[in-house]
Amino acid sequence: MIDDLRDLLGNLSKAYRAKNISERDLEHRLLEIISHELQHQKMDNPTWLKAFSEAEGNDSKAKAYYIRYRLRRLHDDVLLAQMAEHTERSANRVKAVEETQRLAKERRKREAAVEREKSLRAGRFILFFLIILGTGVLSFLVFFHLFSVIR
Repeated sequence: MIDDLRDLLGNLSKAYRAKNISERDLEHRLLEIISHELQHQKMDNPTWLKAFSEAEGNDSKAKAYYIRYRLRRLHDDVLLAQMAEHTERSANRVKAVEETQRLAKERRKREAAVEREKSLRAGRFILFFLIILGTGVLSFLVFFHLFSVIR
């Protein structure tokens, strides 16, 4: 019973040394949770049943297995939460890029509409100028013809 706990703690300490500071800190916090669960006998039932089953009813071994399985489960929960957060951040980045592209497209449309309006105004001005010029030339020719005939 004590040997099982020593083996487990020996294996944990080897893995503990191989991790960086943030991983060790996370593992420490998770072990605090597990310790609290064991002290207050508020274990995660599926994990406890698996540990108890593998320990074949040996309470000390079951606790050792529970620590191992529960640590793995809590670590997986943290990883899943990190993945969900990463996925959400990625989705938000995609939405931001799409929104930026949509706004740029709208701005280009507005700019194109302004350019079309400028072109139309210039065309209208030229047309108006040609009409005025044509009217003036026509008036001149009419008066010139009338004065030519009168003389």
